[in-house]
Parts: sequence; C-alpha cells; structure tokens
Amino acid sequence: MSKHILLLTYYFPPMRNGGVGRPWSLFRRLPDQGIDVTVLTTEANESLPPELEKGRVLRLPYTPGTCYRDHKWEKEAFSAVLSHKKDKKFDCVYGTFPLASTLAAASKIKRELGIPFIAEFRDGLTIESLLPMYEKIRKQAEALEADIFREADRIVAVTSGAAEMYAGKYGRPVHRIYNGFDPEDFRLVRKRKAQGSRHDMVLFGSILASRSTKKRIHSYVNFMGALKVLKEKGLINKENFSLSFIGRSVPDERDLAKQFKLTEFINFFAPMPKEEGLAWMASSFDSLLEYGSPGDNSVICGKLLEYINLGMPIFGVCKGSGSEDIILRTRTGMVCGFGLEDVANGLILFLQGDYHFDPNREEIEKFNRVRLTAQVAEVIKAVCP
Repeated sequence: MSKHILLLTYYFPPMRNGGVGRPWSLFRRLPDQGIDVTVLTTEANESLPPELEKGRVLRLPYTPGTCYRDHKWEKEAFSAVLSHKKDKKFDCVYGTFPLASTLAAASKIKRELGIPFIAEFRDGLTIESLLPMYEKIRKQAEALEADIFREADRIVAVTSGAAEMYAGKYGRPVHRIYNGFDPEDFRLVRKRKAQGSRHDMVLFGSILASRSTKKRIHSYVNFMGALKVLKEKGLINKENFSLSFIGRSVPDERDLAKQFKLTEFINFFAPMPKEEGLAWMASSFDSLLEYGSPGDNSVICGKLLEYINLGMPIFGVCKGSGSEDIILRTRTGMVCGFGLEDVANGLILFLQGDYHFDPNREEIEKFNRVRLTAQVAEVIKAVCP
C-alpha cells in the first residue's frame, strides 16, 4: 500500500528560483517510490498543468519579501490541513526549509494529527545562515531550531558540512541527502563551443545577490583585483578572455567591474530559464565559474550540482567551502582560495590548462535527483507506520 505525505514548501513551481528544484523533484518522483504527495505551498500567478496540480497542490496567500518567517502563511497552512483532514489522510508531514514557517507549521501539524515529521534543511537556519541575523531574529531562530530538533522524527540536510554541524550541535543523527541536478534540464544541451583563441568563462547566477556578507564582498573585491593583475601583466584582454554573468546581478558587482576597469571583457546578461541557460553555456563558453562562500563549510551552491553534469571545466574559487570536495571528487576542475594572490595564480594555471579534468561519471551520478529522491523515500518509509 502506498504512503501519502504532506510536503510543506514555501517555494514551488511555477515560481522560478533556486529553491524550487528539490520540492519539485520530490513531488514528481516520490510516486515512483510508492509515496503519494500533496504539496502545501504559496500562491502563484500561473498554475501547473491541471493534470499535475488538481487535488495535489494546495496554494495559500503569502507575504512578499519575507526572508525568515511568514506567520500569516504559517497560520493558514495549519488551518488548511485541519479543514482537509477528513478527506485526506497523511502518513507523514515533510517540511523543507527555507522558510522557517514550513518547519514551524509542520511541527504543529505533527502534534495535531499525531503523524511523523521530517525536517529538511536546504540552508542553515542558524548554522552559516543566509538570514540577516539581527539579535531578535537570531534568538527566535535558535529557539525554533531547538524545537524542531526535539519534535522531528528525522532530520535531513543537503550537505555533509551541515549534517555534521547539526549532528554535533544537537547530538542526534542527521541524514545527508544532497541537492542535485535534474537530467531533464539538460535536454537542450547538444552543441558545444568550438575551441578558439579566446577563453570564455561564465557564471550562471550572481556572486553577491544571495550572500552579500562582508566576507563575500571582500573576496569578490579580491577576485576583481586578481583579474586586474592579470590584465596589467598582459595575460588577459578582450581578445583572449571574457567573463559573463547570467542572472540577477547586484549594483556592487557591476560597480566593481567598472572600478577595476574590467568592463572590456566582463559581461552581464539578464536571467534566463535554466534549460536555455545550460544549453547556451555549453554552446558558447569554455569554462564555468563556481564561487563559494569563505568559511562556509556547509554551503554548496545549487548551480555547482548542475555544472558537474555539463561536461565543462570548472574554476572554483571555493577552497575550504562545501564546493571544494565535490569538484575534486568528480574531477571536474580545479579550486583555489579566496585571496587575491590565490585567485590570480589559480587563474593563470587554469587558463594555461594546468589542471585535472576527467569527469568521474560514477561520482557525478550520485547527484542525480532520480537517485536522491529514492534516498528521501527510504527516510520517509522508515518513519511511516
């Protein structure tokens, strides 16, 4: 007999951001593992195809601009579950963070319905958090996190660093199930760029949009400084090198490119759908730029897990971060530190081709969401009665 879970997620298609991939994959693929899914999420301007959405997706109004906890959505989510409990029997509630409201509501639903609760951390709530940690929010987040670790029957984290940190902090096991790539996102990738005299590097997304911390801004200044050093040494110019950013850039990124007089070979392009973006990168660029967060061992940018499946060399400014291990074990590029000299020396080696690129398909497939969804299914089945 199949199980039926309630998946609470603040981010879900047709919304377009990095947070929708995991819940969308669970929604589509868990039924293949004998687990039916009802999603409780936010309203959207568009809908999924009726055959997918009808009866399986419950949408509630949300508060735009919320970064930590949407109390209105949280309250209505709990009420919506109570109103459906006679006609929908759930074996488990699965709350995926962010936002914190999904975990808080899922915990309350567990207590009301007496069903198991699985808490998933795709970012850190208090550990290496993306949240603006003002004193008031920090105290609230610490209290909520402690409640979640008491209430949840299972905890899932999407990086080894986060799993280890949470296990150490709370003294209980944490399942590490990586985020990953969807094979379908690569269906348009056919043509590859012919090797030429210019090396074109690309980053899909933004360096500062999601993490404009002082450390990250400082490291980005170092990165721009390293490019300036190579330019002044005559090693790069607009004829032999370009760096493109595809996505939502922030003013600091553009301003620093101007300040360091690098605009002749740095380009900023508007956001584009993921499938088209991956296909364009494969057909028009030579390499991929991965930019980590200094000192954030638990953080792996979601785009890296798509990069490794693209068959292109990765230059990772990410030494000591969660991304380093993945690049090295998949043999998909090289990494360097965040200092100006580290980046400059690393770029020289990379542009000379002095690195190891021999993609390990066995390791790369470990990040395939088909396989990862099966791992989530094992956790669900372990707690469902």
